[in-house]
Formats: sequence, C-alpha cells, structure tokens
Amino acid sequence: DRKTEDGKNREKKKEKKEGKKMRKKRKEKKGEEGRKEKKRKERKKGKERKKQKEKKKSEKQGKKKKEKKKKNLEKKKKKKQNMSA
Repeated sequence: DRKTEDGKNREKKKEKKEGKKMRKKRKEKKGEEGRKEKKRKERKKGKERKKQKEKKKSEKQGKKKKEKKKKNLEKKKKKKQNMSA
C-alpha cells in the first residue's frame, strides 16, 4: 500500500517537473520571438533613416546644381554685355 502511494507521488512529481520545463521552454521561445521582432523593427528604422538621409542629400545636391547653373548663366550674360559694349 505504502509503495504504491510512493510510486504515484513520484510520478506526480515527475509530471509536475516536466510541465515546469515545458512552460519555461515556451516562455523562452516567446521571448526569442519578441527579440527578433525588436531587431526587425530596429533594422526597419535604420533603413528609414538612411532613406531620409539620401533624400536630403540629393535635394541639397539638386539645389547646388541649380545655383551653379544660375551663376554660369549670369556670367555668360555679363560676358556678352562686355563684348558688345
């Protein structure tokens, strides 16, 4: 009688331990996915920042080009005026 009770208790303890392990594994896996998600979002943010930077750079370059063209046109006009005068 005593032996069977001990056996049952042992089995219960074993099951409890296994359940605990399973819960722990599940929790770890969930945490991993969360970390992966965070990293993915960070990468996305980085890409967005890079895009913005590139856009700004190209806009700046465009402005510089326009200004240079304007200056050159003015120089040409002045040169023409000086030649005719």
